[in-house]
Amino acid sequence: MRAGKNDVDHIAIADKSIALRRAGLQGPPVICLHSSASHSGQYRALLQELGSRYRVVAPDLHGYGRSEAFTRDGRPWFEHDTAVVKALLDEFDGEQVHLVGHSLGGAAAVFSACRWPGRIASLTLYEPALFGLLPQHGHPAAAEADMVSAAVHGYLVLGQPEQAGRSFVDHWAGTGTFDALDARSRDYIARTIGRVADDWAGTLPDLPGQFRLGDCAGFEMPVQVLRGAETRPSTGAIADLLSDTIPGAVTHVVPSADHMGPVTRPDLVNPLIVRFLDELTQRAGLSA
Repeated sequence: MRAGKNDVDHIAIADKSIALRRAGLQGPPVICLHSSASHSGQYRALLQELGSRYRVVAPDLHGYGRSEAFTRDGRPWFEHDTAVVKALLDEFDGEQVHLVGHSLGGAAAVFSACRWPGRIASLTLYEPALFGLLPQHGHPAAAEADMVSAAVHGYLVLGQPEQAGRSFVDHWAGTGTFDALDARSRDYIARTIGRVADDWAGTLPDLPGQFRLGDCAGFEMPVQVLRGAETRPSTGAIADLLSDTIPGAVTHVVPSADHMGPVTRPDLVNPLIVRFLDELTQRAGLSA
């Protein structure tokens, strides 16, 4: 494939088709993981930027974009989506891989780093959606996360997926944001809001395999934690907990950005990601 071109192909995970965007033919490997109610397209600009000197892949996680939904078998989303990450790690044949993740994708990156730490070259996390941390630590912002989850699930029970999508989007991006979207985007969010509910279900603190803050205390890979200056208390608190726990974590507060910064302010977020990866690559003496 030509460097810088966002090509799309598919792989099979547990008999489910997973769509991927790829860019780049040479250089260190990078996997980019998107947020809830989004898809790999949120990384088009980043793939174009990195594709000249990295091999980059961005999957549509189960039930998003062009990927098939996972089978509801009683296991939370992180059991299914980390299988996508593992398949992509295996594609790189033993090389260490840089993981970049936003919100849901940031959580998937953290779960993957806990499971296969030797395969991860670095983590870049923009406000990972590890909401289970908040009740674990008695943080008052847990109430905010519970409110959003209850609204999404409640409207779905009432058979109102569009209102569920509106409540979700407007919480994270501001009142009126959902209605200001084009019809295609509103329809996509309404169609995928059931998967968003699955994402919230996967934050329950007592789930088997749920992430605990101590799980990242021994991370040895370089980690960059990004958060928006105008983000919600819950995701800001999660970013702060990780920054304070992960050894040597590099932290940046992105001005004029909220939780959706990678989507709404890529002009501010992408340069931080690129600089972090380039510095690590140059330090390792690899080509970038």
